[in-house]
Amino acid sequence: MIEKLLRLGYEIYISNSLCCTAIQFSKYYGNHRLDIFYNSIKEICFGGRIEPYAFCARQSYIDGLQQAFDILQKDLKELAN
Repeated sequence: MIEKLLRLGYEIYISNSLCCTAIQFSKYYGNHRLDIFYNSIKEICFGGRIEPYAFCARQSYIDGLQQAFDILQKDLKELAN
């Protein structure tokens, strides 16, 4: 699973990992950070989130957020296979 995350372009984000069993993996898309959380004991991904780095002042920010969400969903689906 970790190899798949790395192949998808995610990196370990150690400073913000939830606890010793949960590891946060992150990658960037435009003005957004995509995070996937991995449980190292159960060896499963248990959640994802998008951290926007810009406020939605224009439609283009909303479009970028939708694209980031679509990428995160695609990555989570690939990890589930």
